[in-house]
Amino acid sequence: MRDPCHPQHDAQAHAAVGDPVLEIYRAIDRAIGEILTAVDDDTLVVVLSCTGMGPNYSGNLFLDEILRRIEGRKAPAVLGGWSRLKRRAKQVLPVSIRRRGRKLSRRVDERVLHSDRQHRRCFFVPHNDMSGAIRVNLAGREAEGQVQPAEVDALFATLREDLLALRNLDTGGPVVGDVVRTADYCKGAHLSALPDFFVLWRRDHPIERIGSAKIGELTLRHRGNRTGDHRPDSIFFARGHGVQPGRIEGVSILDFAPTLAALAGVALGERDGVPIRALCGASQPDRVRVSA
Repeated sequence: MRDPCHPQHDAQAHAAVGDPVLEIYRAIDRAIGEILTAVDDDTLVVVLSCTGMGPNYSGNLFLDEILRRIEGRKAPAVLGGWSRLKRRAKQVLPVSIRRRGRKLSRRVDERVLHSDRQHRRCFFVPHNDMSGAIRVNLAGREAEGQVQPAEVDALFATLREDLLALRNLDTGGPVVGDVVRTADYCKGAHLSALPDFFVLWRRDHPIERIGSAKIGELTLRHRGNRTGDHRPDSIFFARGHGVQPGRIEGVSILDFAPTLAALAGVALGERDGVPIRALCGASQPDRVRVSA
C-alpha cells in the first residue's frame, strides 16, 4: 500500500519498489500531452477517468453479525467453526490444493449459510466492498421466508435507523452514510434477484471497531487482499472549439454515452443520463476524438 496513512502500509516494500502507481500516472499524463499536440484546436478531446480510487475501508466483514445482533440472534456454532477452518486452510494449504477444493467448499458454504439464514428476517449477501448488500428473507420468495411483503417498509425503516446509529469506536464518527432500497434505483423483471437494501459505508477511516447501544461492540480486522478500491467520484477533462475554461458541475458517468452519441449524430433508445450541454455544442460530430 503506497499511502503511508493506510494501516497496511509497508515502508520497506515501498522503499524497495518505489512508486509504480505515480510512474504510471505520469506516463498517462505524457501520453495525453502527445494526443493534444497531435490535434488542432477545433478537435474536441475528452479524457475520462470513469471511477476514483481510495483506501479500501469497508464494514462488510461486520454486517452479517450486525444484522444478527439487531435481531437478537447468535451465530450458530457450526458457522464459526467452518470460518476458522477455512482461514486455517488458507494459511497452510498450497494454492493448487485449495483450487481443487473450491467446489466442495462452496457447497459446504451454502449448507452452513442456509442453516443460519432460514430463521432470520434478513441477511448479508456477498457484494463488493463499496457497500454492504442485504437480502430480506421474504415470504413467497425465499424458501423459508419470515417477512411478509406488507412488513418490508417497517423492516427497512427500523433497520436503517439501527445501522445509522453505528459508530466507529476509533473516531467517534458514524460508520454508515446511508441505507437505500434497491427498488428506488433499479427496475426490471429481475429486480427480485438483487439484494433488497444497500448499506453505504463511510469510507474516510478504517472500520475495525464499531458499536452502538443496540449491538454492543464488535472488533474485526480487514483480511482482504485489496487495500484500495473504487470510489464514486471521478474526473474528466475536455478541450476543443467552444469548450469554455472552468469547472463543469453536476455531471454523472451516465451522461457520457448520451453525450458521445449526440456528438456522433447517433440516436440512442432508452438510456440513463443526459447529454452534457457544455460539450455537445462544442464541436461538430465528425471532428470528435475521444480518449478514455
